[in-house]
Amino acid sequence: MRPLVYFTVIDGMERQKRSSAAKSVVIQMVRIILGQPKASFEIAAEASGKPVVTGHPEIFISISHSQASLACAATQIGPIGIDLEIARPHRDLAGIAAFAFGPREQIRIAQEGADGFYRIWTLREAIAKANGIGLIEAADRRDRVESGPVTGDWRWQDWHLTHRILAPGRHLAIAVHAPAVEIIDWRRVTPNGA
Repeated sequence: MRPLVYFTVIDGMERQKRSSAAKSVVIQMVRIILGQPKASFEIAAEASGKPVVTGHPEIFISISHSQASLACAATQIGPIGIDLEIARPHRDLAGIAAFAFGPREQIRIAQEGADGFYRIWTLREAIAKANGIGLIEAADRRDRVESGPVTGDWRWQDWHLTHRILAPGRHLAIAVHAPAVEIIDWRRVTPNGA
């Protein structure tokens, strides 16, 4: 069996319910990983804000939200980051790219437009979240994800990456740092009660 990464996207989330919904979904995924449907543990946050599973340092989790949508991911194979972005009209994509992205990434955006921008932005954010660094790394102007497909799964250095366009203007990226793993099975989970 190939190493697994579990993820889900939930739409129509009210802002005040996002945190409890994320916690519930992550707990469901961790229980799947543990193979224990009634396992008891807590979801906490490191000083950086990165979510962790208390008592289970071998399990890695990540959470993202954009507007009324929520995305969560969990795995045992290495640090993970997830990012969900919903395109906003009139956003200065070229200006953001010039400020945050590497030169080859900027060229790709010039060729691909908004889809290219959101592909690179979500992947950079996912990598930064997996590293526990955040926006500083996501906007460091170094090329990271200028290669790879528009959508799909691939490896970049010691990372496993996936980028998906869920619908026009809705982008999801997941990054897992797992140098010893060759192929990942990306498995979408249907949240309990959904």
